[in-house]
Amino acid sequence: MKWTIGDIGVCVLVLTFTGLLYYLFFMAPANGTGDAIVTVNSKDSYRFTLSDIQSTQDTAIDANGYHVVIRTELGKIRFLTADCPDQVCVHTGWLSAQGRMAACVPANVVVRIEGNSSDIDVVLE
Repeated sequence: MKWTIGDIGVCVLVLTFTGLLYYLFFMAPANGTGDAIVTVNSKDSYRFTLSDIQSTQDTAIDANGYHVVIRTELGKIRFLTADCPDQVCVHTGWLSAQGRMAACVPANVVVRIEGNSSDIDVVLE
């Protein structure tokens, strides 16, 4: 098969577009300006202002017979460890954007990021 200039141009465009999307979704710095709220047994128990965190903080939570550790760093939060059987909460990774959430269902612990967003989803009149 012989490559033409058009084939090479299309490949370059596709690779450039793919690299841009990868950067935007995985590598771009997150805003991390919201508040992280940790809910334990349906009650807001902890609130962290992500933009104010100066150093790494670990918060241990014991709920419903499970032990969970929440880690916060500047602009982000995550489940660091949990002794629940499925580990979905730990594998969720870092949360930094408004509206993101992770939950440890067996322990009934939910981490969500809230904040004032300038993005408008819907306007009803």
